Amino acid sequence: MTLPVIVTPPGAEWPLPKELGFPVGSTWRLAECLGSCFFVALATADTFKSPEARTLIVCWDSDLLAFAKSAAMSMKLHALQHVRTEMIEGQPRGLTVKQITEIWLGVDREAQVEVIIFKAADGSSFCGIDGIPVPSSVHIDSLAAAIPTLATND
Repeated sequence: MTLPVIVTPPGAEWPLPKELGFPVGSTWRLAECLGSCFFVALATADTFKSPEARTLIVCWDSDLLAFAKSAAMSMKLHALQHVRTEMIEGQPRGLTVKQITEIWLGVDREAQVEVIIFKAADGSSFCGIDGIPVPSSVHIDSLAAAIPTLATND
């Protein structure tokens, strides 16, 4: 099992061109995920300093659920994607991106553990950050969050 972590590697900051109008010393910053999967959320929250939606990169399904359900954060998810690195014979071969429309809570009766289930716009469902198929032993209990599907210009 890999542990996904978002990091900014040393030397991964570059000065923004002054023509963009940002304060002197502003930088681009590369973020890198050390793991095979993560979530990208577009969200607003009462605790953010501005009302604009922010893009959040979240590496744990439980953290994502905690943000979405937190009364203190008062967060609203406007879009959610699950990004997974496809590995073939130990080599990365691309990314699979799924648009998530619902987050459900359930219990795996065999393992006696709570499970977070994600339903995608394509009709598929999966569990956890790694995107594993939902085991038949999982009983789905309740809807934790519904996320609107953003229109695209395809």
